[in-house]
Amino acid sequence: AIRVGDVDSRILATSLCANAQAQLGHPERMWPLLDIALDDARRRRRPFLVMVVLSTAVTWRAISGDFARARDLADEYFQLEHRVRLAQSPVAAMGIRLGVALWDGTLPALTQYLGGPADVLPVGCFRAALHIRAGQPEQARAAFADAPDPPLNTQDWYSLAEWATAGEIAAHLDLPELGVHAYGLLAPLAGWSVNAGAGTAIGPVDAFLALAAAATGDLELAARHADDAERLMDTWRIPPVRRWFAGERDRFGF
Repeated sequence: AIRVGDVDSRILATSLCANAQAQLGHPERMWPLLDIALDDARRRRRPFLVMVVLSTAVTWRAISGDFARARDLADEYFQLEHRVRLAQSPVAAMGIRLGVALWDGTLPALTQYLGGPADVLPVGCFRAALHIRAGQPEQARAAFADAPDPPLNTQDWYSLAEWATAGEIAAHLDLPELGVHAYGLLAPLAGWSVNAGAGTAIGPVDAFLALAAAATGDLELAARHADDAERLMDTWRIPPVRRWFAGERDRFGF
């Protein structure tokens, strides 16, 4: 894009590189790329490209604990959404809302919007995990029961979030077989960040490996993954995720 002078493609490529760096566990490399892409997209008045960048920026500001900045960026996203209507707009908008609500205490108010058809995102294990975090275990069981069958056998932009939250609900709903399945899918990805596409980052894969291991009863293995997860959380500077995970360690005894 730089060679041929295609500025819009350069902005999009920079944003995609930022998201890739975040997913691979290098948020320190993500931030400068996001800043460059967002500044360029705003300066060229490309609302769609601004929205692409904001999808990543909102969730990472939130898990970094900068809720005021995350909400400001989310407001900017929704103002642009009125001008740029896309087929995936409802899913993207929910991702923006969840990217903040998961960490600032407002998730329970959002779960009323999760009662759509079982094949409308967020689905399956991710939807069930949202209910768990909102203190709604019965709704979580219902969401998991209604999930497309089998819920973990696809590989697409959403899969990592589904595999990770499978480990989470396996621990909370006492589903050891699901924990074994989730662990096998997640193990090669230790050290990565769990994202649903460009947004809705929920912490390192290692945290969900710990929960999947706990679901199988292997608390020693769970503790090893948990220690790795907390080191990554400290390195990535994501204190809201660290606080959530401390509660999970206490709950399950690893």
